[in-house]
Amino acid sequence: MSYQIILAKNLRKLRLRYGFTQLQLSGMINIDRTYYSRIENAKVPPTIDIVMSLAEIFHLSLDALLFQELDPSSLPDHINQMTGPYSPKSSSNDD
Repeated sequence: MSYQIILAKNLRKLRLRYGFTQLQLSGMINIDRTYYSRIENAKVPPTIDIVMSLAEIFHLSLDALLFQELDPSSLPDHINQMTGPYSPKSSSNDD
C-alpha cells in the first residue's frame, strides 16, 4: 500500500477520533478545505510541509503518519496542548 493511501486513511481516522472537521484542520495548516479533502481522499500528494504540520498537530512521527496504519482505539482520548479556534469539539466563541 502506498504512503499516500496510508496517510489518507490515517488522517480520516485521526480527524474523526478527535472531532475535527476538514475545515478546521485545513485552517490549522493554512490550506484550502478542498485541497485538504483531496489529500484525505488520496487524490493528491501533500507537500512535506503539510505532512510535518499534521504530524505535529496529532503528536505523531512522520513514520507513524505515513507508513503505519493507525488504530484509533489505541490513541489517547484527546490531544494535549490543543487550544484556539480550531481545537476539537470547540463550540464557544471567546471574543
